Amino acid sequence: MPDRPHALAKRELPDREVELVAEDAFTRGLIYVRRETPATSITERDILLVLRKSGVKMTDHVTARVADGVARINASDKTEMRFLVAQGTAAVPGADAELIWAVATTPKQKHHTDTNGQSDFRNLEDTGNVTEGQLLLTVVPATRGKPGVDIFGDTIRPRGGRAANVRRGRNVSVSSDGTQYFARQNGRIRFAYGVLSVESVYEINSSVDYAVGNVDFNGPVIVHGDVRAGFEVCSGDWIEIYGTVEGAHLSAKGDIQIRGGVNGRGKCRIACGGSLSARYLNGATVDAGGDVEVIRSVVHSSVRCGGKFRIITQGARASTITAGGDVDIPVIGSIRAIEVEVGAGMDVVRETGIEKVEEAYRRLLKERQRLRQRLGDLVEQPARVVEVFPVEKRARMAEMLRRYFRIEREHEELSQQRGEFQEMVCRNSEARIKVSRMAWRGATLRIADAQHKIRQPRRGPVEYIAYKGSLTTA
Repeated sequence: MPDRPHALAKRELPDREVELVAEDAFTRGLIYVRRETPATSITERDILLVLRKSGVKMTDHVTARVADGVARINASDKTEMRFLVAQGTAAVPGADAELIWAVATTPKQKHHTDTNGQSDFRNLEDTGNVTEGQLLLTVVPATRGKPGVDIFGDTIRPRGGRAANVRRGRNVSVSSDGTQYFARQNGRIRFAYGVLSVESVYEINSSVDYAVGNVDFNGPVIVHGDVRAGFEVCSGDWIEIYGTVEGAHLSAKGDIQIRGGVNGRGKCRIACGGSLSARYLNGATVDAGGDVEVIRSVVHSSVRCGGKFRIITQGARASTITAGGDVDIPVIGSIRAIEVEVGAGMDVVRETGIEKVEEAYRRLLKERQRLRQRLGDLVEQPARVVEVFPVEKRARMAEMLRRYFRIEREHEELSQQRGEFQEMVCRNSEARIKVSRMAWRGATLRIADAQHKIRQPRRGPVEYIAYKGSLTTA
């Protein structure tokens, strides 16, 4: 909004009028002259009296402007004119403090597409994974500004810049000059109400959905809501979820606790280096390094754990359960004889490694066969590429040959790994399968290398053990 002009002084005579007006915060003084006819002359005395009356500081520049202005007015045929008589200096306001963030503090949507060319709205920008010693924020201090001078010779005080509203919170250190903030430990940055801190636990007070996006945190994660289908929660420590998990992916180096259970519909994958506890598992694939404990039931799921497996109240049906230790399930299978497999004392870690090697082995065989069909006899005589193909195709065919021979080497290495894994498998024949209420027909029980399929329903409590290569009751 422009500054309003201020009338400072005025001299009125019968045939002429002289007025001093200040503009631009009293940094510009202008003389307005009005006369009856162009023949009416203006004197320097008329203007100097107005200036002295208003208190304008009289300098050589002012008197020179007065003389020049009077000469121009008297030489003009206009009855109304104005000219600048006094010039000050405007104050320069100070710059506000600036915050330069080294990490993002608010989630923003990433504009990227997946491998199929479809938009992905689940991945948001990283909202604060930080490591110990990492720079979080640099503060450019506010400046005081530069003072000015008005037409009266007085100093105009500038407006100072606003200081940064940042205070040091938990697990944050500040440089000696107070301009740089660093993380004192691994965690997640949090900036709220002017306080900058690093939280060791990522706590989400809502569900993991499109508003939150996929979660990838190097520390513990707590979700007070649900984890919606298609989203991922990854933690460098443990995960605790108070709601339910749909067709999502969970991954943690430590334990995972799901208070509300899993409704995965065959699309939920859970992997943890520690133990897993859940209210129920429905349509989930689980790989746990430690124990697995389920309060109610396991349905249409595949569970592998390196430790013990236990269901507290109900049972397992239409599922595959493989445990490195003992298995304790109240009810195995169902009255409809739906197949279920339960294994105890299995070497889950090495068997998982065998499966991964087998998958890679099959993939290589498929690509090897495809390349063999394309290359034909060139596999035995690669030098014939120069003879058979024109110059523009030789480079592509040579690259296919290199890829083929590279697959051959990888194929031999995987074959060797398969044999090593199979030799290293070590099962625990002392493990036990405990059934407290009922084992239904159609269930298959395995302990180490011993296997038994239940032909007729058997009421519990009963405990199965391995004895001389077969399963028997204790």
